[in-house]
Parts: sequence; C-alpha cells; structure tokens
Amino acid sequence: MLQVQTHAWGVGESEVDENGKRLRQVWILQTLCSLGTLGRAIDSGRFLDPATGGPDIRAILLTTCEIAGALTFLHGVGVIHGDLGANNVLLCPSERSDWDARGYTAKVSDFGLSRPTTSASLNNIPRTAFGTVVYMAPELMADDVMTAAADTFALGVLVWEMMRGQRAWRGMGPLQVVAAVSFDKRSLEVPHAWPEGVQALVRACLTANPARRPSAAEILKRVQALLRELGPLPEERESEREGVSN
Repeated sequence: MLQVQTHAWGVGESEVDENGKRLRQVWILQTLCSLGTLGRAIDSGRFLDPATGGPDIRAILLTTCEIAGALTFLHGVGVIHGDLGANNVLLCPSERSDWDARGYTAKVSDFGLSRPTTSASLNNIPRTAFGTVVYMAPELMADDVMTAAADTFALGVLVWEMMRGQRAWRGMGPLQVVAAVSFDKRSLEVPHAWPEGVQALVRACLTANPARRPSAAEILKRVQALLRELGPLPEERESEREGVSN
C-alpha cells in the first residue's frame, strides 16, 4: 500500500452555528507516518550522500518508485491526485536491508483535491482549488485544465527536489513562480552532472506539453530499469535464489 491507509472514518452529528449554517465534523483514522513529510526529508539533507555530498541515487530512485507506484494505482482506478507535492508524501518507518538502507517507505497522502478522471470539473477548475504552485503543470496555470499528466509533472518536480536537495523555485513567491512558468516559459534546470537516465526522466516529466509526458506506469518502469542498473531488484534476487536452490 503506497498510499496512506485509512482504517476508519465517520461523520459526527450536525450542529447549527450562530448564522444558521449546518456543520458536521468528519474524522479519519489513518496510519501514523512518524518520520514526517518528504519535504522535511529534503530540507534536512536526507537525500544527499554523506560521502560525496551529491544525491543519494538509490534512495531517490526507491522513493520515486514508491510515489510512481501510488500514482499508477490511482490513475489505474480513474483518480487524479491533484495536489502531489513534498508535503503530501509521508514517510513511514520500515526495516532496513542490504538493498534498501533508507529505513522508511514513502506514502502518498492528502486527497482533498483529488478528482475522478471522468469528472466534468476537470476543465475550468477554480484557481482556489489548485494545489501548491511550485508543483503545478503549465497547463494548470495557463488554462485551468487538469489531467493525469499534471500529477506526473508534479512527480518530476519532486525528483528534481530530491536530486538537488532543495525546494523548487526557492526564494520565489507564488506569483513569481506563475510568471516564470506561464509568461517567461521557464523550466527547472536539470544539471548535466546527473545520471543520464535521471536527466531524461525529469525532463520528460517537466515538458510543457502534457501529451508528451510519460504516464505514471511508464515512469514506474523507467525508474525500475534505473534501479536494476544498481543491482537486481529484491524480487529478482529472491527468484535467483529459488533458481539456485532448485
């Protein structure tokens, strides 16, 4: 489960406030993700390699794989997240292994702006219903149109942030970001020092044309291929062991 799991929910009895408006309280019980947000992890340097000071490629790819897996599931059941960002990905403790030393699993959370892909409201979305500006795709800023490609754009921004070890458009306010992306046609700079596969992935996710962005399922496959370059995936190792034992 790569989304934060909901264990129970309920709606309290409605009350009427002083203006005669009827109010109801909704409560949700979810898995505790005690390691905080992906944003806090980026800010604290969790994705930097202590030995080199550069990006910890394995940790970044593993985390990206989990986020892409969550989006693949959501898009597969016809849901657009609509507000993917560093503060809406939570980290849950997990066992470390010789292949994955992170000690956490990334889980996508906060579905308050999510919509079904069949919704008529995906066009001409009120600007107050948008998510965080730095993760918004250009077509959201310019045309108020949301598609699943907007989620993959946001994922590209997240990978960029993990690789750089800093937040996107740092030091700029929301209106400055909108002006830079919508009017100046600027994009986040992808350093040539990054591994070629990571460069290509981030550029593909951040392309201005939503039709040219890879789907979440395609991103997942590409990230898994990049991880294989670092060694067999855990399930593949287990398959190899079974082959030897047989």
